[in-house]
Formats: sequence, structure tokens, C-alpha cells
Amino acid sequence: MYKDMDYLYFFNANMLCVQDISCDFLPNDDQSFSFLQHPGFYNKTNKDFTYERRKDSLALIKEGAGSHYFAGGLNGGRADDYLSLCKTLEKNIDKDLENKIIAIWHDESHLNHFSISSTKGVKVLTPIYGFPQDWELPFSPKIIIQDKSKFGGAAFLRDDLPSFLSCSVSYLKRLVTKALLMMKQFL
Repeated sequence: MYKDMDYLYFFNANMLCVQDISCDFLPNDDQSFSFLQHPGFYNKTNKDFTYERRKDSLALIKEGAGSHYFAGGLNGGRADDYLSLCKTLEKNIDKDLENKIIAIWHDESHLNHFSISSTKGVKVLTPIYGFPQDWELPFSPKIIIQDKSKFGGAAFLRDDLPSFLSCSVSYLKRLVTKALLMMKQFL
């Protein structure tokens, strides 16, 4: 099926497009991938990055290496290259698990390691493509990262039913309140 596709991308489920996305999102001719620069590190140096530093992990990035820190919530590229990346990350994560190690930021750590060790070019997507909801950044967002705590995401995924229900009830109350206010305009 992917043979008919030029590009493949992964987006976290809490991403919301708020502007049109153009071809500038895609890798250039000399690049294979597009990775999102983490919005928490866009104006930092590599000594501030939270790379995996344990030498036992295949996600290791040594001190002083790396010029960008990439978020794991949005990445992609040319279909064949991206599928190869996914297989590489899977192999490295599985090997780490065999050795009883989980990288500090899980797959994101392995993605960052890949970005440094790969010979394929990476297009750096600025945080306009991953703008956290309610953050103040000097960018105009094209894609907003919706706050998972407002939608029950983290609690739901971790089977924390009381927290999930609390978040869900809170969200539903806000939704019903908005709906009632909108209905008042028409009555």
C-alpha cells in the first residue's frame, strides 16, 4: 500500500491543524525526513537538551553532540526512508528492552539519536508545526498540540480511571456550558 505514497508522517492524536500546511513541510530534494524541533528547546543549546546520556542505551547522544532536539509527536518523510527509520527505531528500542533499559524519553530519545547518526538529511520543522496549547511563543502556529490533560489523554492511556473521569467530567461541563451559551443566542 505505501508503494503508492511519496511521504509518510506520524502525528500524535492531540495535534490540531489550524492553518493550511504547504509543501514547505516536506523534505527538500537533499533531505529524507522532516522532524519537529521541540518547542521547549527551540532557543536552547545542546547542553540544555535532555538527550539520553546513559552509555548502555542505543539512544545515547554524547555530550556536545547534536544541534537540535526533536519532539517525538510529529515526524515523517519520504515513504521508503521513513519506513526504514521506523524499523531502525523498533530494532534499537527492542535491543534496549532486552538489555533492561528504557531511554529517558522513550522513542523520542531514539529519534534524536537517529537524527544525529543518520546520513540522510533532516528538515527541521520549527515549533509552528507543534505549538503547545496555551503557550506563549514567538511563532504563529500552524499545528497546535492540544493539552492532553484537558482531554483525558495521559490519565486514560495509563488506565488512571479516577483522573480520566475527572478530566472528562470537567471537559464535558465546559462543553455543555458553551453549548448552552450558544443556544441562548438563538432563543
